[in-house]
Amino acid sequence: MSKLLGRIYRFFQYARNGPFRRALLDYESVFQEILADLHSKDAENSPLDIDISWNTRSNDFNAEAKRATFTRRNQVNISVNCFIDLISTANLVFSSQDLFQWIGNADDETGNFSDVLAADDRDSYTNPPKGPLRKEAANVTTEIGISLIILHEIGHIALGHTRLGPDLIGSARFRESDDDDDEIDPKKARNYHACEIDADRFSFSYALNLAAQGRSPFSKQLVTRQLQAHLFDLAVLAYVLVITFLHKADHPLEYYIAKRHPHPSVRLYASQFSFLSFLQDDDRLTAQYSAALKDSFQILNHGEYQQTTIRLITHERDTLTNLAREIESRIQKTIRANVPYYDFSSGAWLSSEP
Repeated sequence: MSKLLGRIYRFFQYARNGPFRRALLDYESVFQEILADLHSKDAENSPLDIDISWNTRSNDFNAEAKRATFTRRNQVNISVNCFIDLISTANLVFSSQDLFQWIGNADDETGNFSDVLAADDRDSYTNPPKGPLRKEAANVTTEIGISLIILHEIGHIALGHTRLGPDLIGSARFRESDDDDDEIDPKKARNYHACEIDADRFSFSYALNLAAQGRSPFSKQLVTRQLQAHLFDLAVLAYVLVITFLHKADHPLEYYIAKRHPHPSVRLYASQFSFLSFLQDDDRLTAQYSAALKDSFQILNHGEYQQTTIRLITHERDTLTNLAREIESRIQKTIRANVPYYDFSSGAWLSSEP
């Protein structure tokens, strides 16, 4: 425990002077900034009401707040663990010569990813890449990853998931980790899976669309002109890392039948599956997406908890395609048909057309 507290303390000392310090020290304004940017300037009604906390507020979730990210009713809680995991891995990625070589001067970095990983002293969040552009890329990847988590939690509320009744999902509480995930009724578990994929798509599509325009989800966070051209790559990397960190064990596909979360391979594949139409209209973005996804999966190859995920994505495409289609059907028939969704352009709750 003391070792972990020491890591967190050193991380905060580093982050206090880091380029993404606003996300840590002014997290509530960052959250409200992302939420405000989702709304159209022409919205007539009040913004979506969400309360955020992050290890600092005293409330009835305080004990759990120190270790989990979750959404319940209109409350979002963000865990400190996501910051440490994201910046640590992003630093390792951009300290490698063989990953995302087209960003900055990769030849000046330490060595191949496997060598950098083997030499990691577990304090990699304080050891940034050598090149200035690759150092910035590591920090911006972290910022996008944080925004993806925030957007995912906003999605659970805006898409009506927290309004689903106990007959459909049981407890309307969405914890973004499969640690200590109890078994539930498989029928309700499938509805939970649909909610998670729905929130993933809400989060990832928004970040990808901004990145394609050369914009970060942190609208007031400056990104150098040289890195703007690579934001799409970083958004893909950030999404893969976020999904990876939410799953801390290497379970088979069947394990998740009665769990609240779908298998990470399903989450990764279902998100890709939904963006085919978006990507096929732009050859440049398709090439960027493929290259970034390829290098992101190289990172997963080195993870002890991601071996089943890699195998399923590589060899079980038909199975994952069928699951993605089933989840899409459940999103429409179970979620859209039963609860309203929040329309950010008008600032109103709307019902889907029958």
